[in-house]
Amino acid sequence: MKKLFDFIKFRKIALIIAGCVMLAGIVCNVIFGTQLDINFKGGTMISYSYSGTIDQDKVADVAQKALNGKVSVNLSSDFSGETKLVNITLAGNKSVSTETMKALDKEMSKQFADNKTEKVSSNSVDATVGKGFFIKCLFAAILGAIFVTIYVGFRFRHLGGVSAAAFSLLALVHDILIAYFVYVLFRFPLDDNFIAVVLTLFGYSLNGTIVIYDRIRENERLYGDEKGIAEVVNISVNQTFTRNLYTSLCTFLSLVAVCVVAWVGGVTSILSFVLPMAVGVVAGCFSSVFLASPLWVWWREKTGDPDTKRKERRAKRAAKKAAKSKAKKAKAKAKRK
Repeated sequence: MKKLFDFIKFRKIALIIAGCVMLAGIVCNVIFGTQLDINFKGGTMISYSYSGTIDQDKVADVAQKALNGKVSVNLSSDFSGETKLVNITLAGNKSVSTETMKALDKEMSKQFADNKTEKVSSNSVDATVGKGFFIKCLFAAILGAIFVTIYVGFRFRHLGGVSAAAFSLLALVHDILIAYFVYVLFRFPLDDNFIAVVLTLFGYSLNGTIVIYDRIRENERLYGDEKGIAEVVNISVNQTFTRNLYTSLCTFLSLVAVCVVAWVGGVTSILSFVLPMAVGVVAGCFSSVFLASPLWVWWREKTGDPDTKRKERRAKRAAKKAAKSKAKKAKAKAKRK
């Protein structure tokens, strides 16, 4: 038989690696903080197209004077990469009046006449509306997590559904936090793209865990009481490892390709989805293989269910077999006499 890698033995190292990444992410979050998009915190975003090279700091000075408030400025382009955009964001509860908007347009045209600036879009969101939208998005994510837990618990009820669901959910939380830390590290504001990443990871990352659980269920039927739960799970993870690895690798490479195109084109709206998603896919492969199932085995070993019962059944079967063998030998001895 092919030599198997001991994933169960590796779980402590995997936990240390996951813990170090979590700690690093928390430190980055404390240092950099969390940015919210105006769709979540409220504010106004105005985009201008331009040609040539534009001074980002000068745009910020012009916008702050015209809007009478602190603004943030970033440069991007549309999906085709042909139109350059300068985006001005004003956070807060104040809505920008039509007169103020016209004054900003006039000042931009005057100060950047050589760049041929032209307003492309403007979007204002009330702070109360933004907060409500953020709460609704979080509720959608939490609801998705609940449904995922119920589904896994019901599907694998014969494997100890509640514990199986709990550790698959733990793996999902790990993946979502990793994706969140990417937003923090690269200074992407949390927007509806983040919610899309979370909900996509719910389906994608969970698939790898379910593949392993399915194989565990098949192997439990195949081996019965002959092997302990740790051995059954280790065999199952080894059997599904190549599939999980190749699936994750193909998805990751596809996302990296899109990420490179978005970065070259300066399409931030796409980059803020594909980059966290790519990292989340890698985290999902790691958590499915090294965290969910091995930690689930640890829990079952600690609770004594069902390995204790397995050992009892094996002991009874061995005793019954020994008794039959002894009776057979005694019968054969009696015949010889």
